Amino acid sequence: MAGLFVPEAVEVVRGGADTDSFTLFQVCDGRVIAAASVNAARDMRFAKQLIKTARQVDPMALADPMIRLDKLPDIGE
Repeated sequence: MAGLFVPEAVEVVRGGADTDSFTLFQVCDGRVIAAASVNAARDMRFAKQLIKTARQVDPMALADPMIRLDKLPDIGE
């Protein structure tokens, strides 16, 4: 787990119940503020970077496991 979860944030799930791993992100104003994962250590490594840099990302891309987290487009790209 990384960051501080807040009730007013938008929750974005990457992966899902039909997989053996997933990551739950919380997003405010397009920025990842918190993340928790199950069997997704690589996601957590990049989640910590996204939290630290406060980079704005597209929540739809964040949820898509086919898009690598290190290749996420910025909002507006």
